[in-house]
Amino acid sequence: MSDQLLPRTVLAESLIGLFKKHGTQEFAEAKKWFSKINLERAEEKLIINIAEGLANSLCDGLIQLSVEEVTKTEQYQDALQRGYREFELSLSKDLPTLRAYVEFVFSYGSRELATTRSEFDLASRVDAKEIKVVVENRRIVSASFGTVTATLSLSILVEGVEVQIGSIEKELRLEYKLSFPKETEGETTTVAQT
Repeated sequence: MSDQLLPRTVLAESLIGLFKKHGTQEFAEAKKWFSKINLERAEEKLIINIAEGLANSLCDGLIQLSVEEVTKTEQYQDALQRGYREFELSLSKDLPTLRAYVEFVFSYGSRELATTRSEFDLASRVDAKEIKVVVENRRIVSASFGTVTATLSLSILVEGVEVQIGSIEKELRLEYKLSFPKETEGETTTVAQT
């Protein structure tokens, strides 16, 4: 995978492009504080911080929603009924809207000077042709989505009003694994690997 960028990196780079094209007027409060602390290229650093934070959150959400949609398919129900351990399917679906936020806390020592928070909505559609699913104990333990075409539309909420930032379409390689900690039996931890 060394010659391919991780999905989080692809999303972050795409979001940076969207923010630069759209502009940053919605982040005026955060931009003011970035400038006050004398950062060179404050606006660029603000955009990068927002994009990287969002990319992490949105990538995890995209994987989680995609796995949830797999559990709603006939193929999944059929695999459970027949006791299959592995099965394959395709999925083309509009996913429920994801909501994420980025928050900046500006402080001096232990004193908090300001906090700014921006909320975002992400409407997404996935088109995956080669999903390979492994089921154990009647639950999905791994799903390899292969190359997924994801269409994403990002909006920011400004004083309760949704402002469209833009849309992107990207090909991503998504993986999902459910790991079982060795120390504690019976507990499970979901790990989204991308």
